[in-house]
Amino acid sequence: MKRIGITILSIVILALASIALSQPRPPHAGPAGAPPPPPSPEALANYLGLTADQRAQWQAAHESFETAIEPLREKVEAIESQMQQTSDACTLGTMMLTIRSTQDAIKAQHDALDAKLAATLTAEQKVKFDAFRAAAMAMHPPKH
Repeated sequence: MKRIGITILSIVILALASIALSQPRPPHAGPAGAPPPPPSPEALANYLGLTADQRAQWQAAHESFETAIEPLREKVEAIESQMQQTSDACTLGTMMLTIRSTQDAIKAQHDALDAKLAATLTAEQKVKFDAFRAAAMAMHPPKH
């Protein structure tokens, strides 16, 4: 009897988690009082005072990043879609773990992008870039 209760509790927890994960993400622009959307890449480049060569390096780095993470994004979307069609607790749990590890891989790619971008900057630009990243983290803290 105790085993059945634990199984039912596990199913309910996983079902609630899958519902929470499947909710649409809020748009960048929100109601009054919401943080503003992040600046465009052009605005950031202007703020940092990037040279034409630096802009080209940043463009290439961003394109490489997008190419690297696109399959990861598609994988997460596909799993989230599959989650809607299963009620098996073990399968849902495995799917959630796969999503989490894929999101960790996306974060690793993003961290590598930041390092690659920072490596192209002068000392003065790096100070501005670090301040920008700190402000961005304050406005949009990680959800983990």
